[in-house]
Amino acid sequence: MEIDRDRTSILMMMIMTLMPLLMLTHQVSASSLNQLRRNLLANGLGITPPMGWNSWNHFGCQIDEKIIRQTADALVATGLSKLGYTYVNIDDCWAELSRDDKGNLVAKKSTFPSGIKALADYVHSKGLKLGIYSDAGYFTCSKKMPGSLGHEEQDAKTFASWGIDYLKYDNCNNDGSKPTVRYPVMTRALMKAGRPIFFSLCECMISKADMNEVYADLARPGGWNDPDMLEAPLLLGCDVRNLTKDTKNIISNKEVIAVNQDPLGVQGKKVRMEGDIEIWAGPLSGNRVALVLLNRGPVRYAITALWDDIGIPPKSDHKTLKRRFVDKLSATVESHSCKMDVYQSLDTLWDRITFAVCVIVQLVAFYKEFTSLGVGIGPMHSSLLKFQYFMSRARGIDTLAACLDKGVELDYQWFEFDDVRYHIQVSMKNPHILLLSVSLPTPPPETIFSGGLPSGAIEAIKTTYGVVVQILDPPRDGFNLTLKLNLSKLPQNQDQKQAVLVKVASIRQVVLGAPLRVILKHLASRTVGPDMNRLVALVHRPNESFFLVPQVDKVTVVYPMRFKDSIDTVLATSFLQEFVEARRTAGLNNAPPCSWSLSPPMELKEAPSHALSANSGFVTFVIFPRHVEGHKLDRTVWSLSTFHAYVSYHVKCSEGFMHTRMRRRVESLIQALDRAKPDFDNSKKTSQNRSFKRLAKLDEKDIMLLLDYTISIQGLAGIFLQTVPDA
Repeated sequence: MEIDRDRTSILMMMIMTLMPLLMLTHQVSASSLNQLRRNLLANGLGITPPMGWNSWNHFGCQIDEKIIRQTADALVATGLSKLGYTYVNIDDCWAELSRDDKGNLVAKKSTFPSGIKALADYVHSKGLKLGIYSDAGYFTCSKKMPGSLGHEEQDAKTFASWGIDYLKYDNCNNDGSKPTVRYPVMTRALMKAGRPIFFSLCECMISKADMNEVYADLARPGGWNDPDMLEAPLLLGCDVRNLTKDTKNIISNKEVIAVNQDPLGVQGKKVRMEGDIEIWAGPLSGNRVALVLLNRGPVRYAITALWDDIGIPPKSDHKTLKRRFVDKLSATVESHSCKMDVYQSLDTLWDRITFAVCVIVQLVAFYKEFTSLGVGIGPMHSSLLKFQYFMSRARGIDTLAACLDKGVELDYQWFEFDDVRYHIQVSMKNPHILLLSVSLPTPPPETIFSGGLPSGAIEAIKTTYGVVVQILDPPRDGFNLTLKLNLSKLPQNQDQKQAVLVKVASIRQVVLGAPLRVILKHLASRTVGPDMNRLVALVHRPNESFFLVPQVDKVTVVYPMRFKDSIDTVLATSFLQEFVEARRTAGLNNAPPCSWSLSPPMELKEAPSHALSANSGFVTFVIFPRHVEGHKLDRTVWSLSTFHAYVSYHVKCSEGFMHTRMRRRVESLIQALDRAKPDFDNSKKTSQNRSFKRLAKLDEKDIMLLLDYTISIQGLAGIFLQTVPDA
């Protein structure tokens, strides 16, 4: 597929450069993975995603040494090599079908008569690197040459002796064993081959590209995700000897390449999707953020990204890729096109990288925890939720992961959307020590903050993190809390290490949830706490307090629900009523009693006036000791602490789903109506010379579509009407 002939390929190349991408990190034992990463970083491989050219897309098996030499010449002559396109990679079909009498791979005499060693020498003389292809099976995917299964160490030594710099390793015609068994064998063979060779292996995009979020957190310096035909690795697949002007301009865009090669190495993500509109964003070094506005639809769209989407505050100036100042993130994007830019806040106080709250509210986990407490979620609403909407957003864990095993200094400050400020620092002098500072939003006077942190926060931090984290006193200037994370004390097991990092990235939840935990622990033990029988206000987001009334046998929790957008208010009001109704579902008898009302409940009679201005009503939970016994305490604290965020994200997700669903319904409706138009070509004349217009036949599918569309419109009208007082 030539890049200048496929507009979609060009488009996706530009988008996916946000994900600096290349090699799927494979699953091996913890010790092997750590050794692999140390060696990769030590020998300079994969610090940024490799760039270059691969023969398969354009030439397939019709490849020879003349084409390889000419391509190397063209990369130099066009100036592409100076931009970073340095790998010249030979794909399948380069070898004879049989090995020699010593079991070595042999270059095909008819197409590579000079041999691979001579070809590598020529490519190296141009200042470039040579890549080659093999397979973790008995034959390669073309079945025209041997694979390396059973010959890994021998082939690795052969590649090294030829001067190979890059190995693309496919996964065809194998023995049926798992790739996690076969790939590490070649990994170890390459490590012992005596030459740095970049290892690009195949996981076949799992089953489809949309499922690849399972590998998102593995992308970092030393190993990158590779979406193959999407061109994101910036391995060209076209004939560079005959580039069109447009193609050369696209692949030579220095600013787009700079995003792909950014040294921070944090993979960008889809942060918002509404119908055919997608917004991608990713953090870059130097407190910058890359943004792509993508239009997948058939017509042009005006796309506006929210500042919260990319992690830059709206009250400061911004410097873009084109060195101009902007006050909003809006652009008109043509059909099947995109626009890309890089933004940087010029106010040093507000410099930050993208940090979405998804690391705190992991939606699926949240559902499981809430359900285990017995609070049911209606099946309609659970189907509306788009898991990828949440999990695809850039997360704080990305920044933490970028620090691990990376020999660069990090000094970043960023904000969550609700004004929780973070600072992360790693020094070259002590690369195993990570400092994470947190500044909480200023709480209202009625909260139980003291000394800059909520009560119980210090104890919660020590209990949660143990010896891995140390609290520094005093904290960094301007912050409430500074944690010292010793990376050398992280577990060697990769899953356990990831679990610790997720906990560290959730420090906001640990700190802000501490007062709630203290109160609920008194309830679990049925002891009298210091806040017994009085109204306690907790604030997790500015101007969004929720309230507790602790008693010996129960704790009443009240949430005033406010939304700025009128559509959000309508959706939230409808959803909250259904949420309460779900409590009455059979099998949920042990759930915390839940109620909703438009007027403030009696528990808020002593609350300040600003707490009573909820435009979506008030939600009340009553927590009994059975809800906080044993392991249920953690789940209850999590669920109650994140309820505000849960409703907010549910509403936004539902809104996006409705936009998408209705757009698709309208398109299908138009098609059905087109089929129902009068058939003028087959019209007949009556005896009075009038035309008898025969209607096109509507099949059962069309009739159900029209009926379903009508019901959908009625449903939306019902949701709206029940929020109108005089309706």
